[in-house]
Amino acid sequence: MLRIRRIHDALYPANQKVIIQVQDIIRAQFPSVKEEKIQQLTEQLHNPLKYKFRSILLVADNYKGSVDAFALLFHAPDLNFSFLDYIATKKGFSGR
Repeated sequence: MLRIRRIHDALYPANQKVIIQVQDIIRAQFPSVKEEKIQQLTEQLHNPLKYKFRSILLVADNYKGSVDAFALLFHAPDLNFSFLDYIATKKGFSGR
């Protein structure tokens, strides 16, 4: 089974594991993304005022905690504007 859920922050150990898997997917699918930008994900979720966007991380995982895909959106509520920054699946998962 597949479930889609939102990750709000990295405060809980289960969420930390999910974020690490998302970062691994970014590294695998987008090799040109700098490591500094990948490492910012946790801070973007925790401190939206610093980045002027509210980060919305959606993950598709199985009930065992393995992340199969994710989407990262940024929302500026003051501008009523959102954009999709990343959407990706783990290697070998697409097309199922």
